[in-house]
Amino acid sequence: METPTKARTSRPISKSTAPDLYALEAEIEQLKAELDTLKTEHALVAEKWGYPVQDAQTVVKNHIEHLHLYNETKDAAQLILGKLAEIQGKSIKQIHAEFNISSLD
Repeated sequence: METPTKARTSRPISKSTAPDLYALEAEIEQLKAELDTLKTEHALVAEKWGYPVQDAQTVVKNHIEHLHLYNETKDAAQLILGKLAEIQGKSIKQIHAEFNISSLD
């Protein structure tokens, strides 16, 4: 069974419920000052670490690009090691041992 809902009535905003514009302006100024402080801290951190602080998306994008490059290089190295093993008549495992390459590499 549905309960009846009360109809909303439009009431004019009285002085007691109206937002205090002076308080809002003061809060805005306080937030602007806080933003300036945070921007200064950000610049100091970037300067301390010697590079600009990057946003998360840029960091992830760069990391993915580096992973692709790593994987392509690893694949090429494995191909060469495979051909070397074939030429020498050895297993890949023997070639890895000969060159001190971990099975995790």
